Amino acid sequence: MENNLPEKIFKVYNEAKNRILLYVEASVPSERFKPLRKLILDELGLSGAERKVRELLKERVGKS
Repeated sequence: MENNLPEKIFKVYNEAKNRILLYVEASVPSERFKPLRKLILDELGLSGAERKVRELLKERVGKS
């Protein structure tokens, strides 16, 4: 696996997270945005899906 492939993957991933947050911010009242942002980042961020994907990538690198 290419050495900086994970960084490239997470660059795309983070750009998508930021766009999602912008869409949510534009769609909900300001007092609802902060709790929704926290939920989204908990699910998609380092404590959620991003951590799981990073672990999978480490496993894959370890097998090559």
